[in-house]
Amino acid sequence: MKIHQALFPLDWDLDSASALNGSNPEIFRGLRSQISKMDVKMSSLSSELSSVISEQALVSTSDPHPTDVAIHRNPVHKVNFLSVPMGALVDPTNTSPTLGSKIRSPARAFLWLAKVPQAVVRAPQPPVSALSAWQEVGDCWCSAPRGGSTQLSVVLGRDIVAEELVVEHTPWGSSLEPEAAPRTIELWARFKVSPHKTAVVAKHTPEAKPGRGGFFAMFGEATVSPEPSTARVPSSRETGLGGFLIPGIGSLHKLIMDLLRRSNPNEPESAYSDDPILGQNYYRIGKIEYDVNSPDNVQTFKLNTIVDVSTIRVDKVVFRVTSNWGAKHTCIYRFKLHGHI
Repeated sequence: MKIHQALFPLDWDLDSASALNGSNPEIFRGLRSQISKMDVKMSSLSSELSSVISEQALVSTSDPHPTDVAIHRNPVHKVNFLSVPMGALVDPTNTSPTLGSKIRSPARAFLWLAKVPQAVVRAPQPPVSALSAWQEVGDCWCSAPRGGSTQLSVVLGRDIVAEELVVEHTPWGSSLEPEAAPRTIELWARFKVSPHKTAVVAKHTPEAKPGRGGFFAMFGEATVSPEPSTARVPSSRETGLGGFLIPGIGSLHKLIMDLLRRSNPNEPESAYSDDPILGQNYYRIGKIEYDVNSPDNVQTFKLNTIVDVSTIRVDKVVFRVTSNWGAKHTCIYRFKLHGHI
């Protein structure tokens, strides 16, 4: 009963129904506000449920019986929103440079004299290979960390609610350099609101500048100096994506930060927002650790924060690898992102 009252604070009676028939705009606006608040509460409950599941998973790690690998060999099929045929594109702006194996001049001369076709010489794989299926060792994208991390930025083909991250890597024993596997991975997301929402922007009205007319026009124009404006200059937060207002909820930034605080109670806000590299429009919704020693080389992780509100979707993501298993560079075989539109 308490859960019902929390999620459905309005119990409509016959009088309310008759009022709706009267098409009272105030009631419709109130109903719309209540629906928006219900979306936030459902998203909050989903986030809390994910935290409980994560805690339960930590307790279950003491189970001496390992997870059956067959579960991962026959996974439940879900839509991969990082698939290139689904419209996903690599954004080079926030993507780290590719690690290239440069061919030295003597070797290049030998290949030219031997008339070895360039197609035979394997070129470094581009970042898009981290979004594509792989078959052999080396079918991956490698990059040397800069500033202690490696980044892969992707523009999604569809606006989604992000829920799960899948990390694929070659098994430990099949690679000569298994230490290049990613270890700690952060997922940063950019959110968007429906197009009909408007941003909070303080508009400045220019002062009128009357001029002289008639006979006095020959002496030139005279202008009136405007009084110093008392209008508040909008902050970069308000003019950015975070400044969008959602009816009955408030700003996009406030909503997301409320959910992030619940998902990350032991971390400062600077750990999941206002990133110095990505800027104010990105929020960290996931932080996972890939285990290269696991018998299963394909591992699925539930995201820490799932923002499931009807008017909000993710349109761009950035994967940031902050550590690997000991190599000087990091290689990514494939990332997958599950969720719903």
